[in-house]
Amino acid sequence: MQQTLLSRWEGALLGSCLPWMGNVSEGAQVESWYERQNQAIQALAETGQWQGGINWKGYTTSEIILSCLPLILFFNDQPETWGEQLSAIAQQKNESSLATAAILAYATAITWGTSEKLPGNTLFKKLRKDLDEDSSGNGNVLTMLQNSLEQEATLQEIKLKLPSTCQDIWLALYCFATTSENLALSVRRVKASEGSNSIILALVGALSGVHNGVNAIPVPWRCLLQKERTEWKQKLRLMWATWSGNYHFPGQANFDEHLDVNAMAIAPCGVIQPRRQKP
Repeated sequence: MQQTLLSRWEGALLGSCLPWMGNVSEGAQVESWYERQNQAIQALAETGQWQGGINWKGYTTSEIILSCLPLILFFNDQPETWGEQLSAIAQQKNESSLATAAILAYATAITWGTSEKLPGNTLFKKLRKDLDEDSSGNGNVLTMLQNSLEQEATLQEIKLKLPSTCQDIWLALYCFATTSENLALSVRRVKASEGSNSIILALVGALSGVHNGVNAIPVPWRCLLQKERTEWKQKLRLMWATWSGNYHFPGQANFDEHLDVNAMAIAPCGVIQPRRQKP
C-alpha cells in the first residue's frame, strides 16, 4: 500500500478536519487547530523551522497534537526534533508524565505512518517496546489495549478500562488499530460510538489519513472539505519542497526541475528523495 509522502501528509491534515464535514456545530473547535496548522505549514515551508513562542493556553492536550501535525510530518525522519518540541510544550502546559507519554506515543504512530511502518494488529506492543513505556507508567495501558485488540473488544468496553488522562488519544489509537486499512470504517465506528466527540474523530482521521493516504478519504468527503484542502494544498507542496531541499526562501521561488517528478514518486520517504542537510 505505497503512497507518496505528499499524499500521506495531505491525508493526515485532511483527516484531522473530518469533524468539520457537514457539522457546523464543530466549526469553532476545528477552526482553532486548523488555523494553527496553516500557520505552521507556512513557517515550515518558508524557513524549515518550527514556529516558537506559541501560547498554548486554553488548548487541550489533544488539540495541541492536532495543531502540531505539520511539525510531526515535516520532521518525520528526525523524531528527536519533534520530540523535543512536544516535550517542551507539555512542560509549558504542566502536563503529567502520563499525558506527555501519550502525546509522544501518538506522534510516534504518525511518524511510522509516513514511512509505511505503522502496524495495526501489533501497534501497542510495538509502542511499548520502542518507547519504553514501562518507565512512563503507560505500559499497563498499552498492554491492556494490545490484549483488548486481540480479543476484539469494542470502543465502549475499552473506554471503561482506560484512565481519564488522555483518554481521547488512547481511544483514537485503538479505533485506528482495529480497522487500520479502512479510513471510512474507522470514522464511522467513532461516530457510532456512544459519547464520541470531534477530537477522537480528528485524531483517528489523521492517523488513518497518514497511513492510507489522501485517496483513502471518500470522494464525497473530500468534496465537502474542498475549501480547506485548496487553502493549504500549494503551501503543503512548498513544505515538501523545503523538506527535500528543492525550494529555498527568501527571494524568488527556485524550484528544482525534478520537483514534480520526485513529489509524485511512489516510495517511502527517504528512498527517492532523502532530506538534504543545509551546509
